Amino acid sequence: MPYTADELKGAGHLLKNQMLSGDTYTFTLYRPKNQTGKSENLSGSGYFTFETVRDSNGFYPASTGRYASGTKTAISGSNTLISSPYIFSYELNTNSNTPQTSSFEFIPDVDIPVSGAYLRATGDYDMYISPETQDCGRQQQFQGGQNYPTQLQSILGSSTGTNVTISVRTGTSIPDRWVLTLGNTSA
Repeated sequence: MPYTADELKGAGHLLKNQMLSGDTYTFTLYRPKNQTGKSENLSGSGYFTFETVRDSNGFYPASTGRYASGTKTAISGSNTLISSPYIFSYELNTNSNTPQTSSFEFIPDVDIPVSGAYLRATGDYDMYISPETQDCGRQQQFQGGQNYPTQLQSILGSSTGTNVTISVRTGTSIPDRWVLTLGNTSA
């Protein structure tokens, strides 16, 4: 699920997809091309924060889900993890092999509902979380372009329904290939 730098600024953006307990989610934060022309890419460090939504008084009451609890593993450019059951933050880009991209994995201990957490980042990062867990009726789209391979991975939870509809609209002269995998079976 993509998030733009503008969505992640300030108060941040509510989680767009549910996350299922025990599944591994990869967060990839990357810098867009610099628009000022001073250098090709933006540079420097930033911070990413995942925070459980607080109550109307700004607290985490006992009934609040501990959505930030789980296993966190830095992959590249994600350093200095600060964590509690309700919030975690990473310093990004310090000593990274690819200084424009940072990534980490998160395996939640509990199911996290859509809009159950705020995601925010400083430093003009765009972000993508994969795989995407789809709710019923929610569409997943690829905006096009010559990116091979492009993988749209959706995880359908056990409570999301019994039917899945796949509609494909192909481009003009670029060949397309679709592989649908359900469990260990591909079609």
